[in-house]
Amino acid sequence: MSTQLVPQFTYVDMESMAVTLSKTGIFGISDKNVMLSLMLISQAEGLHPAIAARDYHIIQGRPSLTADAMLARYMQAGGRVNWTEYTDERVTGEFSHPSSGTVAISWTIDMAKQAGVYKQGSGWTKYPRAMLRSRCVSEGTRASFPGCVASTYTPEEVENFEPIKRPRKDVTPEPESVYELATQEQVDELSLLIVETATPIETVDKWLIKACVNDISKMNTYVIQKCIDALKNKVGD
Repeated sequence: MSTQLVPQFTYVDMESMAVTLSKTGIFGISDKNVMLSLMLISQAEGLHPAIAARDYHIIQGRPSLTADAMLARYMQAGGRVNWTEYTDERVTGEFSHPSSGTVAISWTIDMAKQAGVYKQGSGWTKYPRAMLRSRCVSEGTRASFPGCVASTYTPEEVENFEPIKRPRKDVTPEPESVYELATQEQVDELSLLIVETATPIETVDKWLIKACVNDISKMNTYVIQKCIDALKNKVGD
């Protein structure tokens, strides 16, 4: 990581930057909340918040770092890499860091096929050497000095992850009666039932609190009808 001092921005400053950058869409992130989250991560890592827009990609709802960004962070943190093989069939890099020594990482087309990440018509057939290099960088930096990537993967790796399963949001519309004020007939009927069933005042208060009103006449038609039906059932019993 860089040792240069980076200005600390307030939340409001970063929120403003997130809105501007997400509106442009030039970095492929159009959600200002996603952009803001990445900016907060960048500042926590000692980087300028705008670096988040340049280095991160959102794939299947997950943040990912490009292989170039990973390698740049690794080298800024004192790491070195020596490419000993660099072909369309096999790429090997020797990753060295003062804190962990040297580790050699190789990726081949056969390994990619065995892992199930090789797909016809994808970058693997168009740019095999670059794809192999990306895998080497991700594995090598993580094995040699994991602190510079902090459990972040490359876009190519994230594309092969299982999609994040989010609970489905209930979009069932509320009955129109929720928005209509109780009729006078309903108010009169509920008032009579309260007397006939000797319903405690505490019970009525609970209804009012739940409906966020201070009088049964202020209830909506849906809520007051539920109260009426409940007391009718009580009378029937």
